[in-house]
Amino acid sequence: SLDNLKGEIIINSGVFENSHGTYKSQQFTIDVDNVGEHRNIQINSDLFDVTVAGKGSYQELQDYIYDFLHAHIPSIPKRKNYAPHTHLPHFNLSVHIKKADSLLHIFNPNIHIAQGSYMNSVFSEEQQLCMMESFVPELSIGNVKLQNIKITAEGSTEQINTNLIYSLALNQLTIPDISSSFMFKNNSFEHATHWNHVDSVVYKGSIENSGIFEPSTHAFLPKIVVSVPHQTVVIADSVWHIHIAESTIDSSSIYVSHAYVQKHDEKIEFQGKISHNKNDTISIMFQDFDAENFNNIMPENINFSGVLQGKINFQRLYETPLIFANISSDDFYFNGNKQGVLKIRSMWMPQKRGIKLSISCTKGTTDILSL
Repeated sequence: SLDNLKGEIIINSGVFENSHGTYKSQQFTIDVDNVGEHRNIQINSDLFDVTVAGKGSYQELQDYIYDFLHAHIPSIPKRKNYAPHTHLPHFNLSVHIKKADSLLHIFNPNIHIAQGSYMNSVFSEEQQLCMMESFVPELSIGNVKLQNIKITAEGSTEQINTNLIYSLALNQLTIPDISSSFMFKNNSFEHATHWNHVDSVVYKGSIENSGIFEPSTHAFLPKIVVSVPHQTVVIADSVWHIHIAESTIDSSSIYVSHAYVQKHDEKIEFQGKISHNKNDTISIMFQDFDAENFNNIMPENINFSGVLQGKINFQRLYETPLIFANISSDDFYFNGNKQGVLKIRSMWMPQKRGIKLSISCTKGTTDILSL
């Protein structure tokens, strides 16, 4: 086992290649030093540096951490196999990110984590304490960027508290200094997210909600039942009302009984289920919703306007998604140019086992676009 290892491994160079690119490692070293109950692991590479130091048993540590989480969230399934407990663990973990992108980009080019990110954590069974603090200059997934992310977490015998401060950047939309907090206790959680940014336009809001954990058939993850009561936020000077009725997250299955965002008569509603069942459907309904609201999250060279009506159904989101749409706008504009009446239709063609998509824009009797 890892508890009995001692020595050093040095890999001077290595190459990993796939369809997205090639990663070349300059040097990778692992130094393991175990003496009595004292443990030390040092990993150094051009990707990251990791240090694990403390006392106890690595094999037993995972059981203690699992029990710590289970004490606050009893719906986490109990472990079936435990190692004998011979030492009370006290461990420190430190991770510093260097050029992890050079490897990450060949697995998923859309994900970026900035150099200089770090995490430090402590777990002590003796003190019944778990602590973590982390900073990430930038984390991006596609067009969504989270910047200056600060995370702190502290757990005791009473509860686990986690706090985040970060900035959100999404194309033309940037909201700095968003703060979020989570408290886990007695198989439940409480959440609050606040932001207040005033520049040329106002972004401010406060979303607070709670939820409970329930047993699941998943090997580790519990079921989460959550709702968001009626609340109000301001986005780009516009007041929006938000509500999510009781919804359930069970591993890869997500069920939304009913949710909506609304500004005056403009409304988007969400309802349905996402899972690996190919027949499950999640629906998005548009009611008098101005497409201009999407412009803040679109690239600068693309903007829309026009009142949308209709519905979109999504199926098989974990495979090749099926999208069934019936959307229209009586006065649609693209980049400031009037396109007339917009109609988007898609339907399943059982004979061809495929989806037929039609998009048209008609100005008077003239077809501006017909696909």
